[in-house]
Amino acid sequence: MSKEKIFIVDDEKDIVKIVQYHLKKEGFEVVKAYSGGSALDIIDSTDNINLIILDIMLPGMNGLEICKKLKMNDKTKNIPIIFLTVKSDEADIIKGLKMGADDYITKPFSPKILVEKVKTVLRRSKTGINKSIAEIINVGDIEIDIPKHNVKIAGEPVNLTNLEFNILTLLAENPGKVFTRDELLKNAWGEETTTADKAVDVHITWLRQKLGLSGDLIETIRGIGYRFKDTK
Repeated sequence: MSKEKIFIVDDEKDIVKIVQYHLKKEGFEVVKAYSGGSALDIIDSTDNINLIILDIMLPGMNGLEICKKLKMNDKTKNIPIIFLTVKSDEADIIKGLKMGADDYITKPFSPKILVEKVKTVLRRSKTGINKSIAEIINVGDIEIDIPKHNVKIAGEPVNLTNLEFNILTLLAENPGKVFTRDELLKNAWGEETTTADKAVDVHITWLRQKLGLSGDLIETIRGIGYRFKDTK
């Protein structure tokens, strides 16, 4: 059985060495790059990358630009990304999540927590949310093809991140049911997530924007969480 492959992109070699040590200790294969310029070339020439740990402040091309390019490429758009960066302002975190990152960790960090987050994101990307009732969900102009991991609005494809897809599918499968932020975290992120509740609101905001007018189907229940409008 082949090892899961993690790609680390960080210009601080000591950080890469620490992360590599802890990942290899848990049985992962590690690929690494020290600049933004070389990262895309390595990704393009390396098969079966399962997850990317990405710094933002990189020489050549910053991590946000790399993330944006990866999410626009059909070959790489579903590779989970965890930002690992010294940039800790709320605006930076929101920007990183907006770009499609699956998680955001600030430096200094705990290597053990990073490894657990890697495991959680990988588990989520492989299994998705709970087993689906239907393979294709149609609500209004929205079509969710679960096996193909595709979403269309009025026949036009919409590019969603793994998390956005998980949230949308969970809500659409249960119209009228109110999910608390904690329930969304556990179902879409994974049971062991340490992600803050605020991340749910950020992802809901961007999901609504991507859905356009159909985004109104996701209703905010003040003080509780979110639900998908029951159109029946």
